[in-house]
Amino acid sequence: MKEIIKKDFFNWLNKLNEREKIDITITALNFGLYETEKGYCIYLIGSNNYDESDDDWATEISYEPKEYKGLNIAIDKNKYDWLSFQNLAVKIIESYINSDNYKNSIFSKIEIMTAGFDNGDLIRVK
Repeated sequence: MKEIIKKDFFNWLNKLNEREKIDITITALNFGLYETEKGYCIYLIGSNNYDESDDDWATEISYEPKEYKGLNIAIDKNKYDWLSFQNLAVKIIESYINSDNYKNSIFSKIEIMTAGFDNGDLIRVK
């Protein structure tokens, strides 16, 4: 299951990389997570502002992909509760950051990356 999610995540970011531009004023990206009936969803936003002590910076959206469709993940919620899924998402994001795809992507210039559920604390990944 993890490898399928990782492959879908990489493909999603590769498509965004081909189609999108991120302004140089964007200092932070957040991979937002939320629960759906069929599993979980990951979406992406960027902000010109970042505040390490206040996660509300992620509500000051300066960048959204033009095709603002997140990555829907059908997953057994009995196997992955929200915390397990959040930990999995963080590991997959870290894996992307360490990949060759990332090195030449529009995302590589961003100083800060976080991930987390909308109502929870954000985890700094980069």
